[in-house]
Amino acid sequence: MSYQISVLEHPADIRLKITASSKKDLFQGALKGMALIIAGQENIKKDEKSIKKQIKVSAPEENSLLVDFLNEVLALTDIYHSVFPEIEIKELTEQKIRGVIKGQKIEEFKEEIKAVTYYGLEIFQNKKGLWEAIILFDV
Repeated sequence: MSYQISVLEHPADIRLKITASSKKDLFQGALKGMALIIAGQENIKKDEKSIKKQIKVSAPEENSLLVDFLNEVLALTDIYHSVFPEIEIKELTEQKIRGVIKGQKIEEFKEEIKAVTYYGLEIFQNKKGLWEAIILFDV
């Protein structure tokens, strides 16, 4: 298992739970989950012409890093009217992520995400040694 994405109930926004075998997979799963919210599975096609963008985000700690990373990708999503479901991570520490995000242009957004929030954010390792994150997307 690299990662698993689950949608959790929330009255107004979208809340995802990402379960992954490593921190890298956790960040990849969170990115893919956000892309699925924005575009829907049917609009993310492997054979589409790929857009690649370098990304480097620093933050004081791990929770902030995940939120800041996703918000940075969200900004690029709006700028390029594209969805970025993949990242090739070159470096990942508790305070920095650096890599290349890969995506494609899309006709229209299925869901408009205003921001990735800190509300209820949790990143932890469960009893089985898997990494988990709960992330709230303001829509």
